[in-house]
This record gives sequence, structure tokens and C-alpha cells, in this order.
Amino acid sequence: MMRTKSLIAINSGRAVGIGVCTAFMDDPTVKSKFCTSPLPNGKSHDSHEITVSGYRCIADKVEYEIINSWGTNCKSNKNIECQKDEYDETTGPFWVKEEALVDNSTDMTSISVKK
Repeated sequence: MMRTKSLIAINSGRAVGIGVCTAFMDDPTVKSKFCTSPLPNGKSHDSHEITVSGYRCIADKVEYEIINSWGTNCKSNKNIECQKDEYDETTGPFWVKEEALVDNSTDMTSISVKK
């Protein structure tokens, strides 16, 4: 359902807002199961809203382009590929694998203002 709604919105020139549990951004082994599973070392879930602005297919897998409000800070891991400029500096947006995004999402909203 997430893929269908996201692709329809993006292909219509709209962005998609998604609430996520952020632990997977730092630790790619985390599977929050929509913020319900316990985290290691007594850590708690942090929730954050991100914007999905695009998508691509790599080796028959969907990845989503994420624009985040955290500025240009980004750490690549097995689920996240930071976008970089010609000087190899992170620019802020990043690509995230669909399965990681789905497992760690809590809600979704199609943003009605065209981008």
C-alpha cells in the first residue's frame, strides 16, 4: 500500500510525508516494526517526519529519495545512500531502501502542495 500511494503521489508531482522511527538511520540492523519492538541497550524510539520526494529502481528494488530537515548531515549504511556533491560532501537528501522505510514507518500523508 505504501508503494502504491507513494508512487501515485510522486508521479502526480506531489511529495509524501512519512513518520518514521529514526533508529534505522544510525543502525541498519534495527527493525522497529513500526516503533513497537524493543531497541538494544535500553534505547528508546525517536519519531521524526521526513519527506519522500522521488524514487528509483535499483536491481528490481525500489528506493525512495528522502529530504530531511536535519540539514546536510547524513551517514550512509546498508539501507541509506547519502547524496553527495562534486566535492564528495553530503548534500542532505538521501536514498533509502523500501523495506527499511516500510518497517520503520508509523504514518504517511500525501502532501497536497505540488513541489
